[in-house]
Amino acid sequence: MVPGKSTSIHMLSSLVQPSEGVASVCGIDTRVDPVAVRQRIGLVFQDSALDRQLSVWENLRFSGLLYDLPLPETRERAEHLIRLFGLEEKRDKPVGSLSGGQRRALDIARGVLHRPEVLFLDEPTIGLDLPSRRRIWRFIAQLRAETGMTVLLTTHYLEEAADCDRVAFIRGGRIVLSGEPAALVGDLGDDIVEVSADQPDAVRAELEAVLGPARVEFETLSFRPPQHDAARLAALTESLARASAAWWCVVPTSTMSSCG
Repeated sequence: MVPGKSTSIHMLSSLVQPSEGVASVCGIDTRVDPVAVRQRIGLVFQDSALDRQLSVWENLRFSGLLYDLPLPETRERAEHLIRLFGLEEKRDKPVGSLSGGQRRALDIARGVLHRPEVLFLDEPTIGLDLPSRRRIWRFIAQLRAETGMTVLLTTHYLEEAADCDRVAFIRGGRIVLSGEPAALVGDLGDDIVEVSADQPDAVRAELEAVLGPARVEFETLSFRPPQHDAARLAALTESLARASAAWWCVVPTSTMSSCG
């Protein structure tokens, strides 16, 4: 088994056994005591696990029953989450009548009703529009502030990873890069230089001598040059002009930019 993002979460949540190695959560081996692991985690799948025929309150009550919570405690926690996620007007409406953003909010509320130590979120904002994505992250930030829970998420949106304490990139089932987001960005350099030309191979060698290794995508060469000042940007511009590229652009993470 070569795990990707979702498979890794399934292994950590004890839904899938690792083919080798050890997976532990809160110091508990997922293969030795999977029930103890599940008692300590919350899990929000990539696809919604809600019953669309039940109401918002009924879905939360059902989740409370699964974790053997007393009804008064379930009601108290559910009402708090319904207010937190802005679902008061939908409390007694069937889930099938909710918008995509509201269903996702309820998915997360269901996942934290039992107050887990660790919350797994598998691409929690996929398919949502930008306002809904931002609203979901505000909810998650407030939950973290209230409970202190650890949140482990998978995402394709790099801007969502920017606020994490630590980021890991997985390729072929292995972590190929990890660290604090700001440090990783700093290691990559300040700029992306993109060069498009009719014959990129004709200019690649000359540009790599100045900009470092190129990533090739069709007729575009992408570079991550070292940090520069204004003089270095001028030198890059001169090199690109000599290379007779049909189109080029320096795309910096700072405010400096130049195209030709």
